[in-house]
Formats: sequence, C-alpha cells, structure tokens
Amino acid sequence: MQLTKILAQMGATISLALLVGCSGAGGPAFSPKAPEPGTALVYFYRVERSIGAVVKLHLSVNGTRVAMVTNGGYYDYSTPPGNVTFSTRLKMGAFSWFNSLIQGERELLTVNVQAGETKFVRFNVVGATAVLVPNSVGMEQIQGLRRFE
Repeated sequence: MQLTKILAQMGATISLALLVGCSGAGGPAFSPKAPEPGTALVYFYRVERSIGAVVKLHLSVNGTRVAMVTNGGYYDYSTPPGNVTFSTRLKMGAFSWFNSLIQGERELLTVNVQAGETKFVRFNVVGATAVLVPNSVGMEQIQGLRRFE
C-alpha cells in the first residue's frame, strides 16, 4: 500500500516535469536588430525538434550564465569584439540535481567577433554540439523562434 502511494507520487512528479520540460522559449518572437556601435551581436538558437524536446540546458557566455536553452528558441548576446565562448550545463526536469553531479559545464564553441558583426550559432541537442552557421542560414532558421528567458 505504501509502495503504491510512493510510486504514484513519483509518476505524477515525473509527468509534471516532462510537461513543464516540453514548453519552449516564452520570450518575444525573433526580430532582427543591428549590433550597438562598437559591439558584435551573436544569436544562439535551437531549432524546434521533437527529439530531445524535454532537454533543457543552462547557457553560459564567457563563463556567465545568461539563459535557459529550451526547445525552439534563441538568445541574442551583445558583446565587445574578441572571443566569445558558449558553454552549457544539462538540465532535464526533476533530475537536474542528478545531472549536475555527473556533468559540469561543457564548453561548446568559441567564436571570434569584430565590432559591427552579427553571427549565428545553432545548438543541436543530438550530440550536444553548437555550430557557427552562415548568416543566411541562421536568419532563415531563427524565424518564428522565441527568445529564451
């Protein structure tokens, strides 16, 4: 009887975590903008996919946590010229405490940017990789995505 109650509570907790994990980015829809004078603009985005939809990641830029990467969203990062390093830490629903024990911050990509430049970095859940894509590809793929909060 007690075991049944515990299993039912665990099932409800996991179901709720998966439902919450399925929600994508909830910020404003993408609208292109120009970099501020003397800075570069880097868009980090994740195309919406059903594979890995519940996977969330903490996004850090140059060692500072800036956003939660969810399914189908983007983050715009204004930066001075130079190297910009993107890294993530896995977060997956109710098990994030366990994941943080077994996986630390993972460096994905370093991009060198110049003042006035705009660059696009696409995150892929499968393989947990990030790639610099041509601006034309990034601009096409980021349309309709919402900003990570």
